Amino acid sequence: MIEALKVKILKPTFLVISGPSGSGKTTIRNGILKNIPGAVFSISMTTRDKRPDEEDGFDYKFIKEKEFKRLIDEDQFLEWELIHQDYYGTPLGRIKYAEENNGLLIFDVDVKGGLSIKDRYPEAILVYLQAPSIDVLRERLLKRDTDSRRKIDQRLMRMEEEDELSKKYDRIIVNRDKAKTLNELYRIIQEYQID
Repeated sequence: MIEALKVKILKPTFLVISGPSGSGKTTIRNGILKNIPGAVFSISMTTRDKRPDEEDGFDYKFIKEKEFKRLIDEDQFLEWELIHQDYYGTPLGRIKYAEENNGLLIFDVDVKGGLSIKDRYPEAILVYLQAPSIDVLRERLLKRDTDSRRKIDQRLMRMEEEDELSKKYDRIIVNRDKAKTLNELYRIIQEYQID
């Protein structure tokens, strides 16, 4: 088992975490941020409504569609996508910080966004999180109680496309157990430091 505090970031490291809604991306991301010194989260922008358990400027930067489109026109995003009638994008801001400070920058983006980041930064580590089964995923989404049944069905239908695209990712991890998943990610991050 690798202890998170023993992971030393020796060079700019971009970690992209993708997976279907309910796969545990936020939980895993927060575990890395808490346990690896110097880890920073690239806060995405979105036009979707804020969920009750989310904090503006921490989980996402929530903005209006008009503002989002203006930022697209000004080329302010590393990548952006329209998903379920809402825009999501990765602002360029934190990348410079990670490059200048040998930092670990974590991206929580959809699969297409992850592949766009990899196109621009081939050294980025792409990790796809899967739930143990579609039934577990559905149960997690229902338990979260933030989306309508229709929205949950949309998310589950999108999972097939995401799973297919995930084959282009560096690693695929079935997220059955938070501690084991975090440990696997610590190992991956550490391996990258000595490549």
